[in-house]
Amino acid sequence: MKFSCIMTTYNDGELIRQSVDSVLNQTFESLELIIVDDGSAQHTKEILSSINDP
Repeated sequence: MKFSCIMTTYNDGELIRQSVDSVLNQTFESLELIIVDDGSAQHTKEILSSINDP
């Protein structure tokens, strides 16, 4: 079974990193994280690109 988490973001800056880390630190191994960016003006894409997780 796979667990899916959908996260939305809009101009969240560094808070998006904390949110992603919270999901990735869960003990359940079979999960996917889907992030929907609603046109953020901040560097959200760069922050998300810097997170290295398979």
